[in-house]
Amino acid sequence: MDRRHTIAYLIVSLLLIGKASAVNYVNNLDAEFFFECPNPDEFVSHMESVHDNGAEDRRFAFSCKKVTSNGELHAGVHCLQKSGYQNTYDHLLAFQCSDNSFINGMGSRHDNGAEDRIWQFKCCDIPGIHMDDCKYTDWTNELDQPQTFNAENGYVTRGVVSEHDNGAEDRRYKFEICLPMAGETAPVVG
Repeated sequence: MDRRHTIAYLIVSLLLIGKASAVNYVNNLDAEFFFECPNPDEFVSHMESVHDNGAEDRRFAFSCKKVTSNGELHAGVHCLQKSGYQNTYDHLLAFQCSDNSFINGMGSRHDNGAEDRIWQFKCCDIPGIHMDDCKYTDWTNELDQPQTFNAENGYVTRGVVSEHDNGAEDRRYKFEICLPMAGETAPVVG
């Protein structure tokens, strides 16, 4: 490598190291965690993770946004207790908050035998808000690759689908997002 390529390589390496260290992961590899948004009127709007082939596990980072409908904030949030685990090791996760609720928290436990995670969730709802225009994202990662999910502007996160691959010992994730709308009488979209 000539000097110019060496300098470029060092700069790119430093930028990547700086980016990686800026992420606030909520778990260590092989460790259990539960992340909850700081306020009940917030939803998990962002999830990212990186896979480690040595541990065959992922580290996760989350962030939250306030729930709004028609650009307005609402009060009177009602939250449920954490759900039980919604999948078994090596099997499909297909979770959806009930009725007009959104995901306010999520957590996971890792098993070194299965090299997989099981997931639990916390859902909240706001009286007078119903979910509309619900849809699923594409897969937010490929196996063994970094994962990034950001809810579309105006949408909240209501569900998660994840499948495990025993060859890669990893999971792919997609999310259900919905548009919160004001109005008591609107039908529940599900």
